[in-house]
Parts: sequence; C-alpha cells; structure tokens
Amino acid sequence: LFADRIMTKSRDTQIHKLVNKLINTERTQLLKSILEPLKPVEIANILLQLKLKQQLVLLENLDRETSSEVLNNLQDSPSILGDIVEQISTDRLSNAIEDMPQDDAADFVGLLDDEKAEALLEELPEKDREELTNLLQYDEESAGGLMTPYVVAIRRDQTVARAIKEIQKFVKKEGFELFYTAYVVDDHDHLIGTIGTTELLLAERHKLIENLMNPEVVAVDQDLDQEEVARIAQEYDLVVVPVIDKHLRLIGRITLDDLVDVIVDEYNED
Repeated sequence: LFADRIMTKSRDTQIHKLVNKLINTERTQLLKSILEPLKPVEIANILLQLKLKQQLVLLENLDRETSSEVLNNLQDSPSILGDIVEQISTDRLSNAIEDMPQDDAADFVGLLDDEKAEALLEELPEKDREELTNLLQYDEESAGGLMTPYVVAIRRDQTVARAIKEIQKFVKKEGFELFYTAYVVDDHDHLIGTIGTTELLLAERHKLIENLMNPEVVAVDQDLDQEEVARIAQEYDLVVVPVIDKHLRLIGRITLDDLVDVIVDEYNED
C-alpha cells in the first residue's frame, strides 16, 4: 500500500509537470487528450499545483460537466476557489452550479461573497434559484445544510401500481440517481414510513402502500448538527438519512457521500 501511494504521488507529479508544460506552450489539443481520462478529483489535485493563470486555462479546456465537478472538488480549498471564481464569468459559474447536486451547489454559493452570490443566483432558472435560496437559509453544518431536496416520496393511500408510476415520473423529471428506499408520507407530507424498492417492485399492484410500509422510520430535524446526524447514521446503519422540518414534513435526504465527508472531517479535527 505504501509503495502504491508513492507510485500515485510520483504519477501525479509527472502529470502536473506535463500539464504545466502543455499550458505554457499552448498545446491545447494534447492537453485535452491528457485530461480526458482523468477523474475530476485528479484534475482538481493537478489544478491546485498550478498558478491562477494556468488554472483558468485548464478549466477552459474541460467540458461543462467535468469543469463543474472540478470546481466542486475545490470547495475544501476556499482561498484558491475564491481566486478562480473572481476570474470566471457569472454565466460560466451559473452553468457549473446547474450541473452540481443541489446540496453541493448551495455550499458552493455559500463560499462566494454576497455580491457574486446574488449575481449568480439571478442567472439561474427560477426553479433552481428557489431551491438554492431555500437551502442557503440553513446553517451549513446542520442537517438542512447537508441535505439535497430531491427525495422520492409516495403517499400512504396509493396502490403499488400508482406509486411505481409516480416514482417513474419523478425520476424522468429529475434525473434521479440510484436509490433503495422510498419514503411514505401522508396528505400533509408528514414522514410516516419507508418501503424498499425491491419490495415495492415485487408487491401485488393492487395493494396499498400503507399495508406494506415499515412505520419505524429514523429521521433527523433540519437544524440538527451534522456530527449528530453522522452519529445517528452510524448507530442505525443508514446510508441515506431523511430530513424533516419542524412540522415533521419530509423536506430532503442526506446521502452517504456527505455523511462520509462529515465523519472524515470530525476524525481530522480530533
């Protein structure tokens, strides 16, 4: 393992030197071919070793989606990200924000100064702007600050057939990622249970959700500190944690990647 780390570090140094040289000699096509197979986190690590002018050239030679992911990976280096953001047009930043998960986008906007953040929000489509504005009201170290508002919810009085259609409609509209649990709500959006996707797909289509759901559901309040959220997730072996507001309404979910980030940060602090 130690040898592998040395090899990885050596490889990163070599790529950094090569990228640096290609930027300085304006060999953009070769630069793109070098960057194309790399993961966004690897490109972000290379970018951290470059000067500002070179960082901007590198970003200009990435496609929109990759550029967004690279900027997202720079959130742990706010001073460097801040310098880069100052040089990028609001239009390009809004494109990057649109391609980020909503919780990451809110964190990103939260790092900007008020003037830049306001200008950026104005460039976003109304739906994205409203969702981000709503997320920004939460403390960034609270459950609300960690959550994404995209969550699969079905009604207790729906049949299995109707619930599956609702989920399909939601996924097509939002481009939702892989999930294993659907949350059950009542007519007032109160979280009252869960049902696994496998169980849902195998159930008879005429059965009601309320007769299949598990009423024992663990959720966290929107204002709960992130470290306590991580503790609860570990205690109950949860990979996704639903978030509720003061009225017990389902408002979002916290995913495994964000939970891991909290656990790692807490470990580093200790």
